[in-house]
Amino acid sequence: MNKVVAAIVALIVVLLLAVPPALGTLTESRVRERVAAINTNGVITAEVKSFNRGWFGSTAKIEIGLSPGYIAQVAASGGPAEVLGQHATIAVDFAHGPVAVQKGVNFGWSSMVARLDPETAGLAEIEKQLGVPYLFEFRGRTGFGGGVVFDADVPPMDVPAGVAQFKFSGAVLDGSYAGNRLVSKANIDSLEFASPGGTFALHNLRAHTNNEILSQYLSPGDAEVSIESVSAVDPVQGTTPVLQAEKLKLTSSVKRGSSAALVDMKVEYGLDRLHVAENEITGAVLGLALQNLDVEAVQHLRGTARDASLNPSPTPDATIATATADLQRVLAAGPSVILDPIRFAFDGEPFEGRAEFTTDPTKLPPGGITDVASAVLSGAVNSKADVKLSKPLARRLAALATEMQFRGDARMPPEQLKYMAEAQAGLMLTQLAGQGFLVDDGEVYRAALRYIDGALTVNDKPLPFGPQ
Repeated sequence: MNKVVAAIVALIVVLLLAVPPALGTLTESRVRERVAAINTNGVITAEVKSFNRGWFGSTAKIEIGLSPGYIAQVAASGGPAEVLGQHATIAVDFAHGPVAVQKGVNFGWSSMVARLDPETAGLAEIEKQLGVPYLFEFRGRTGFGGGVVFDADVPPMDVPAGVAQFKFSGAVLDGSYAGNRLVSKANIDSLEFASPGGTFALHNLRAHTNNEILSQYLSPGDAEVSIESVSAVDPVQGTTPVLQAEKLKLTSSVKRGSSAALVDMKVEYGLDRLHVAENEITGAVLGLALQNLDVEAVQHLRGTARDASLNPSPTPDATIATATADLQRVLAAGPSVILDPIRFAFDGEPFEGRAEFTTDPTKLPPGGITDVASAVLSGAVNSKADVKLSKPLARRLAALATEMQFRGDARMPPEQLKYMAEAQAGLMLTQLAGQGFLVDDGEVYRAALRYIDGALTVNDKPLPFGPQ
């Protein structure tokens, strides 16, 4: 019996000693695969600068940055290319399984801890000034099933900067990645910056995701981001915030469409209250639904447009042909875009609306699209829009439009401009209602705009605009 026990113990010892080096090789292979995958997104670049395997652990240094193409795109729009061109090196320590001892004991293939490379110039001084042991730390544990459980944090900071003060509660992240499914949660309790020039504060940011990563273009699942409050105070204007937003929320849901290449997407933005200067928006909700969207074709079309914008020479015929083919593919799927609801109250005056854009693939040109206008002229894209708003809000918006139209006239004093705009607003609304472009419905105005088969109508009244 003792011989059997001794043999089992010996086998366990051999496994514990022999398996870790093999898992080190597997870990390196996985790391290089994931780094290679990062390089396919067109925005971020990554490179394994070194990977040193040991018996029970390994170390690696991975350099990350923005891709040259993306930097060039941002620079073309006036962005700081030199700053964006900087790279960062991440130092990663791995502990090999089956019993990985690192910040606790993990039974699995490996565990890891990643931080900014300690040899980064100036990093030690920055951490000392901030009073933190690190700027961030990412920890992951790979189980025997292959999935990764991870958590990360940015430590709290309370940093004086001369007459200013920066306070940060810290940020935490945790989640898992297994079988192409990524689940995560992130929290920031507060962020505050105060100086003689003003203060800014953000409280209770929460985010979570649950997505299936199928490709760089397709990640069906759900996500939600919420912020309890955001505020900014300008001491010149007193202690009342010049900007205050409460209960902001973004939710999104992406599902596979009628075929593997298509997706259906729903996004909803909302906030309870937004106060800017003397104006206030309350109860705001904006819903966006997209159906039968060929995401890969859309992304390819965007890439083609980006490449063309980076090329100073005239756009070659090949680029136009590629973009036209992508557009043909997008419209052939019959995509639709619906904005519903569009709802808010501006200083207590309500607005409601809905807009819909649909595509009929059977009405695309038989020979294919030659340009965007041909698709519109053919009547392949139809649209509907309905709005309802209170009469005081309609008058206010009409006055604002009139005021903006004449604001460039230096001969007109501001007081006279405002008086004229308000007077013109009432006349404008009366004329629009008289011509049938607005429906006077008691306390509100309504309007229904339709663009069907190339014909444009407002409240069923044909308009002599656009293609007929």
